Amino acid sequence: KAKKERKKITEIKLLKEKPLEEGIIVNGEVKNKSAFIKTLGDFLKETKPTVRYAVVSILSNNIYSRLYSFPKTVTSEKLEDTMNLTIGFQLPVKPEDVYLDWEKVDGEKNEIFLATIPKPIINDYMEVLTAAGLRTVAVEFYPMSISRAIGLPGKGAFLIIIANKENACAFVLDGNSIKLNRFIPMEFLESETGKIVDFYEAEN
Repeated sequence: KAKKERKKITEIKLLKEKPLEEGIIVNGEVKNKSAFIKTLGDFLKETKPTVRYAVVSILSNNIYSRLYSFPKTVTSEKLEDTMNLTIGFQLPVKPEDVYLDWEKVDGEKNEIFLATIPKPIINDYMEVLTAAGLRTVAVEFYPMSISRAIGLPGKGAFLIIIANKENACAFVLDGNSIKLNRFIPMEFLESETGKIVDFYEAEN
């Protein structure tokens, strides 16, 4: 008899947090580097086992993301060439001013998910993390972190909302793929949530 496959289980070894003082990070941007470095350094000294590497998850308000659909005949090298042309002509920002990446979405459709963020924002985070003694493995935004971390039940699309007192990140996950992402001020959350649902249901 074939051996049963062992189910992979993610185990949390350590879970800690340390609040930042007001004004260190504002709207997802580092505003006080020295205070951030000190707070992060103190946090790492208190943390055992020693943490040397980091995957950083940031707010999505400064992220431009978009889902592109292409004919199924566009594959492999053609797909990469097509995305390079798309980046040059359809982005609302200059490619040289942002860090960008894209990945193919799992599913029946031939879709690409692209995300960009202004370089100064990431550079500031990298400077702080390096000064605190951390080596950054990757930088991503909340929806991507959550899409990898949670296991959604069954098939179908889910609207997920992460909110605080001032704003909310609302995004649609279908399987483990981000299909739509919006950053919304709290006073517009209810009306915008309805629009997101209506739009996604109409498109799909």
